[in-house]
Amino acid sequence: MMTPKRWFWLTLVFTMMLLSGMASVNYLMDPFSKRVGHEIEYDRWGANRDFNVPLWSVFSVGRIPSEQLASTEVIVLGDSRATLLTMGENGFRFTEIGGQKVLNLSLGGGSLKENIAFFEAEENRVGGFKELKALVFTLPFNRICEGERPNRIEQSLPMRANSLPYYFSGYTLKRSLSSVSKIRKSSDQVRKQLTKEDGEKALKNWNRTYQGYDEDLANIRYANLEEFTAKLREQGVEVVFYMPPGEGSGRAIVSDVGLLDEYEFFLSRMDEMAHLENWAEATEFDGELFLYKIGDPIHHDKGVDLLKQMLENINLKEVSE
Repeated sequence: MMTPKRWFWLTLVFTMMLLSGMASVNYLMDPFSKRVGHEIEYDRWGANRDFNVPLWSVFSVGRIPSEQLASTEVIVLGDSRATLLTMGENGFRFTEIGGQKVLNLSLGGGSLKENIAFFEAEENRVGGFKELKALVFTLPFNRICEGERPNRIEQSLPMRANSLPYYFSGYTLKRSLSSVSKIRKSSDQVRKQLTKEDGEKALKNWNRTYQGYDEDLANIRYANLEEFTAKLREQGVEVVFYMPPGEGSGRAIVSDVGLLDEYEFFLSRMDEMAHLENWAEATEFDGELFLYKIGDPIHHDKGVDLLKQMLENINLKEVSE
């Protein structure tokens, strides 16, 4: 007959075996690339990054030495259209553009709250961006309209500071087990090839986002942005809001859902807070039409050139002054 004491020890041993197994699988698979160098290699970027861009980004930026980050002169925030500026296979975030040291903290699919939280987390890590001259924020109208959701940056930061919550996480295990089938597959096999239907689905999602517009929530976000930009201006940092082009932005889609007045108010508020670069209605750059890939109505072939021009203009302004 099994005594209570024996049951306790058997349960404890079994639990420890399960936890050890979980941690071992998560360590070997490391789906969000917390560390550099792995015993098992596969396309972690293609297999897992898009499932939690904030977590991937927190780990990626965390590998940049704080001394290097402290020398940042320009910071980029925003969505995936800003990420393209410095995006590489390993999520490279720190580079030099136009003679300026640029830190790209943008988050594909990230909320306004997450973008600001990411900036503040890295600012605290380096003790302040004392060399910062400018901040470029890719900010389409949908970031004001979308519903409230958990702040994934706040959820991710403890995993960067302490490995235990990451390796003993059921969420990490889910992604690890899903990644097993990706081992020995090429990047083309791992990454989804977009179709026309994907583009139509994306536009429907944007439309639903606009339909969920909440005036009270929008006003809270305007207030948060005002506080954020005011703090930067006090430090002598130039703030640029960039309204990117694409079918998901601009007057056409917001008119369809009856938000044209709210959209015009958004533009006026952005222009009051900072320098506004409004490209939402644009169809070309430097005389060449934007080319969009099948299934992707918001990312075009001139996106990187547009952002680089803005950064160069900031540099020219600095020189002229």
